[in-house]
Amino acid sequence: MADSDTPATPTWQNTIRDLFTQYERIQMIQVHIDLDLGSYESVRANANSILDAVSPGSALRMPLQVAPWTAEQIATFKAWIDTDCPYGPPVQPPAPSGQAFAGFVAVSQALTGFSDLDSNISAKMLAQKYMDRLRTEVLFGDSLIDALISTYDAIESDAPPDDSREGWIHEQIANRIMADATLGPFARTVILAWYMGSINGVLGTPEDNQYIHGLMWQAIKAHPQGFTNEAPSVEVLKNNEGYGPDNPAYWSETPVGGKYTGLRLPILSIEGQSS
Repeated sequence: MADSDTPATPTWQNTIRDLFTQYERIQMIQVHIDLDLGSYESVRANANSILDAVSPGSALRMPLQVAPWTAEQIATFKAWIDTDCPYGPPVQPPAPSGQAFAGFVAVSQALTGFSDLDSNISAKMLAQKYMDRLRTEVLFGDSLIDALISTYDAIESDAPPDDSREGWIHEQIANRIMADATLGPFARTVILAWYMGSINGVLGTPEDNQYIHGLMWQAIKAHPQGFTNEAPSVEVLKNNEGYGPDNPAYWSETPVGGKYTGLRLPILSIEGQSS
């Protein structure tokens, strides 16, 4: 978090919620059922304990799986506490647009088999994040994503305008993209990004919860591991992504201690700490 990007008055909406990764949230839910790092009310109630845990020298260091918070991040969180933990108005960036974005969505839909990757503002923002991550990935870079988009554009342009069009496009994707020594591995990376929120083993970013929006959950008709109807984005999941209480694979309440989540990460409990 750069100095120039830090708001003068940090709020939950504009800064604080993005300090916590989705994986830290899963870890804490497993061992401390009352501490949900994705919940404003929970973080506010435990703010002083969290500040202690992220500070240097704490016996209960958080986070465990990534680098410790920087001095700036700690100062920002403390400033939030000192101003009585303001919630703040929603922050809604402008909707992504442009020819490159439209091309990325089009080729992503062809590769993943999902035709609604830009169906609403949240979906568009997620697509933009994946595109940005792929552009900055050191193993690939701008040239490959542009080459993938232009190759798919050419396939669509060349496709016959009759009933054979869809099958022809699929065949050309297999031959001109997936079988290509350069584009093939990159296209597979795009698919994995959409399905798992992972690019070359680097998992989804915290501010977008790319993990819970992974297409794999829709494909297997299941909820994201470690998340239930208490997740802040669950209404989006239920309304737009096929989840809901009627789904037999959907949890109606949080499993105690993270049981059945499939997650067994090394965790230090902050049980007994209070704000």
